[in-house]
Amino acid sequence: MMISARNQIDADIVSVCRDGVSALLELKTLQGTHLFASITGNASEALSVREGDRVIAFFKDSHVLVATGWVIPISARNRLEGVVESIHRGVVNAEVRIRLGGGDRISATVTDDAVSNLALQPGMPVVAIVKASDMMIAKPVR
Repeated sequence: MMISARNQIDADIVSVCRDGVSALLELKTLQGTHLFASITGNASEALSVREGDRVIAFFKDSHVLVATGWVIPISARNRLEGVVESIHRGVVNAEVRIRLGGGDRISATVTDDAVSNLALQPGMPVVAIVKASDMMIAKPVR
């Protein structure tokens, strides 16, 4: 499978909570990072997701918010602590590469102004925030 979403992480499904309309999947990456993905009930049935299944969680780098310092309580389930690994600045946007606690790496695209306003620099601790509904799931066909 080829896809343009830059963030693609192999994970195992730890739990599945279905409510008829949607399903909330708790995932654990091979590096130990916990993620949550909210998918439709139809998608959970079509993929036949079950606890213990190996999946690929993917999400666009433009769906990753980057926070520094104290983070207020928010509704987003995925608040991933990490360290800025690198920053590639452009004229309008910048790519921020973040190494998460267990070693997983994700990318965030933020404005160049945000990099300046947050004073982002390599080695700096950050929190990457991703809504569970922005996570997509792929399940390898066997």
